[in-house]
Amino acid sequence: MRFNSWVVIFACFSAVRVYALPTALITGPQSISPGGGSITNLLPDDEFGYSNLDNFLGLGVMNGGAALIGTNTITSMVADDIQLEAIANGGTCDAIGIAVANFSAGSIAARLGMRFYAANGAGGAPGTILQALTFNALAFPPGVVGLNGPIPTFTVPANGKLWVGLLFDDSNGTLGTEIAELNSLGAGLFNPPTAGSSADLLFDSGVAGTFLQNNPPGSTGNFGGPPVANIGLELQVTPIPEPAIAGAITMLCLFSLSLRERVGVRASGLIEISR
Repeated sequence: MRFNSWVVIFACFSAVRVYALPTALITGPQSISPGGGSITNLLPDDEFGYSNLDNFLGLGVMNGGAALIGTNTITSMVADDIQLEAIANGGTCDAIGIAVANFSAGSIAARLGMRFYAANGAGGAPGTILQALTFNALAFPPGVVGLNGPIPTFTVPANGKLWVGLLFDDSNGTLGTEIAELNSLGAGLFNPPTAGSSADLLFDSGVAGTFLQNNPPGSTGNFGGPPVANIGLELQVTPIPEPAIAGAITMLCLFSLSLRERVGVRASGLIEISR
């Protein structure tokens, strides 16, 4: 028996709600400070990683679950699985892009938080935390807005598999944002990726928190059919140098040192005696 798609969505992944977002509401680019440029052009031809910001499905997923923790009102975390292009495995992630969704009729002030985990938890779920970021507060307009910019670097797993999570908070009560407003934020859904790949799978913490930890609590799931459970993300990763290139650099350094020792170096009016 085939169920109505909306019923399937709630039954299979009840903590995360999916709603339609008119394509006309896509806005941007709006940059994460300090950053700039179009979110769809974050990855130039000579960079590698993961990109899923070209094919908007007209849908988005809400985080929900906002609650007061200490002085900070924060949402639950939703994360997507990422498989980088093979050449990026074990490289250095230095910039990101994300499509944030606002399901309300007005702008919402909030801070975006992102968490990056290796996929080494139970059953391939989020495991070792690799990086945790909280960006400056922004006023997110209705619809889907593209954010991008450089980040403090981190090394991606050697197998290229990781989870990227997002959450929102009210900056310790300084933004005047209500719980209902935070619960109206989430991410746009995009598919298929144009660089790398992602399974039809999301991770939902189910509860509010900062999730600055290994093996965050939660569960994985999808919507039991369309739409594909992939959020709009992009990771720019600098690959590890090829062994031949690294070897050439080493040989060049050794040659330079040998030449320096044989002919001497003139510096500050002094001449180093050759050996």
